Amino acid sequence: MSGDGIEEARVRTGVAAYVRRRAWAEAEAVLTAVLGNPEVRRIGALAEQEERRAGAELEGELQVFRDRYVYAVRTGDAAA
Repeated sequence: MSGDGIEEARVRTGVAAYVRRRAWAEAEAVLTAVLGNPEVRRIGALAEQEERRAGAELEGELQVFRDRYVYAVRTGDAAA
């Protein structure tokens, strides 16, 4: 590669690195703004609340599978 080609490759690498840093900075700024929005926080809290409610509702139904898993791990019985 000639001297000009080496310099061109170095410049291209530098520009690509700059573009990546700039894109990350812009993405971080957008995410910070979106996640800081009070409405987004409120909806996030509602989603967490619903997940907890659904988890509590399903816990009893899924206990049999948890018990089976614990038994299989304890005994090494993959057919359990």
